[in-house]
Amino acid sequence: MKVIQTNPNQIGYLYTMIWSILLTYSHYLCIIVLIAAVFAEQFFVQKTMTKSALNKLVVIDGIYGLSSIFVVTTGLLRVFFYAKGADYYFSNDIFILKFSLFILVGLLSIIPTVIFLQSRKKMKKEGLESIDLPRYRIIFWSVRLELILLLLIPLLAVLMANGVDL
Repeated sequence: MKVIQTNPNQIGYLYTMIWSILLTYSHYLCIIVLIAAVFAEQFFVQKTMTKSALNKLVVIDGIYGLSSIFVVTTGLLRVFFYAKGADYYFSNDIFILKFSLFILVGLLSIIPTVIFLQSRKKMKKEGLESIDLPRYRIIFWSVRLELILLLLIPLLAVLMANGVDL
């Protein structure tokens, strides 16, 4: 491994560079976890859920929620403190579209989350071993739409990185 020799003027730059790299890496990892959680939700959700399957689905949904919080947090930290700066990003229509799609995905995820939690509560209260999810078709299509929108966001990021704006 090569040791980098620095003078005091370079220390601040190296410190900023290391934090920028770690933040970007964390942002990407959180995105991967988020998409994996939505894929898992897509495969776990069934019209009739056993107690065990519903508990797993609630855990997956929780991971999805936490990873989305981390994606937004790391992304905004990058926008405001490390990458090209807030002026660059908020003047780019592709970025606004990308951020708007992410917000829409978050809003779409509220319905399934509420239904999962209500169903689990009902199962515990009534001592049920399985339950039919109410509004199953809405959940089914919400999760599918979330996944489709999430898969469009990296395309927008690539367009943005290549200087495309609307």
